[in-house]
Amino acid sequence: MPDLVWVVLLLLVFFGLWQFIGRATGADLGSPFREQWFAFQARRWRAKSNAPSVLKRTYWTAAEFKRDHARLVSVGYKVVDQTSPERGPQEFVLSSRYRRRLPAFYVTYQLTVAA
Repeated sequence: MPDLVWVVLLLLVFFGLWQFIGRATGADLGSPFREQWFAFQARRWRAKSNAPSVLKRTYWTAAEFKRDHARLVSVGYKVVDQTSPERGPQEFVLSSRYRRRLPAFYVTYQLTVAA
């Protein structure tokens, strides 16, 4: 039982530091997970030909947009709307407790060709 308590305590400290470092530095810790999810969706839509007709995506970096855009074009999507949030001089929004990162792009895709 004491070993389990130490493991739980260690995990809590690890995730607490992870949140603190991500918020303080603006590091995007979810990027690898989003990248894998977007790639999985594109493969599934290409294989089953059941892609949604309209797709809205939020991208946090230009590189993330570029990689996903190439995948979606191969499925048959085209960009119909692309906006950026009002960012001002900083990439972060200061709230009362911590800095929060803003997305770089909001993109709406439309399926043009049945894959």
